[in-house]
Amino acid sequence: MGYVVGTIVGDGKKTGFVKIRTATGKELEIQRKDAEPLYDIQPVDDLIKLDTITEAIILEIIKQRYLKDIIYTYIGPIVISVNPFCALPQYDESTIPLYAKGLPRDSLPPHLYSIAHDAYKAMESGQSQSIVISGESGAGKTEATKIILKYLCEVSGKDSTATTNLAKAVLATNPILEAFGNAKTLRNNNSSRFGKFIRILFDRHGSISGATINNYLLENTRIIFQAPEERNYHIFYQLIKGASEAQKKEFSLLEPKDVCDLF
Repeated sequence: MGYVVGTIVGDGKKTGFVKIRTATGKELEIQRKDAEPLYDIQPVDDLIKLDTITEAIILEIIKQRYLKDIIYTYIGPIVISVNPFCALPQYDESTIPLYAKGLPRDSLPPHLYSIAHDAYKAMESGQSQSIVISGESGAGKTEATKIILKYLCEVSGKDSTATTNLAKAVLATNPILEAFGNAKTLRNNNSSRFGKFIRILFDRHGSISGATINNYLLENTRIIFQAPEERNYHIFYQLIKGASEAQKKEFSLLEPKDVCDLF
């Protein structure tokens, strides 16, 4: 199911079909029941503020925002995130202090930092919190997790060297997990091929006191088979890249280009 913005240029009332001309000039004929009114698209950061909400309008607004490099959009307490596949300066770590001030949500652009801030403040009042990050492959779930963890580590470790070191240790788990659980796919050069449940523990002062990470549903078959143009787990290539000539000979390690299926 997809939607495209267009103008009705022909109305076959008897046939039940209408002719649509898209912005590119292409003409389509669709059933009348599938032609939805567009209404006026309002420039809102939170979609629940729209006067009229339909799937087509939601998708069009998210598309227009994405084309302006605005990748986050609220829908109530939820943040919709579109993967830009590039670094955007307006979303870097320098904005963390702004969201840490706890300003009204409407005063700052939508961001994952806002979700992390709300969860952190609720946790400080004694309520355990959960943040669910979901999406299809390549949607940016791994990066979203890093962004939220970075925020929690920054705001909780500002007053203690020990807490700061612990927060850094939590963040340092990402490269290790990605090495053993991520691989290149057709849609994503760093696709997570497993799920993970991360639990961050805080003390009564709001500082990180520990963390646990449970992994599940690892794609075991990737070790022995990869689809065309895809790769095995990063760790195998890192092993070859980092091994000395003596180690390559001792463990019979070949260059990736010399084998069809690595390991």
